[in-house]
Amino acid sequence: IDVEAWEREADNCSNFLKKGRKVTVIGSLRQDRWKSTDGISRQKYKVVASKVRIDSYTKKEDVRRAA
Repeated sequence: IDVEAWEREADNCSNFLKKGRKVTVIGSLRQDRWKSTDGISRQKYKVVASKVRIDSYTKKEDVRRAA
């Protein structure tokens, strides 16, 4: 599921997150609906974040990062 963040939360995510980093996200579930160019109805779910908490690494993840 995609997560959408805005303003300060988006800045923090951009500055501090890397692929594989564990986070806890608090927000609301949203559904986007649209019609594609060929007329097919599409939908997608995402979480709009109100708070993103960056969780600490475990010892196992620290070993992988150092490798």
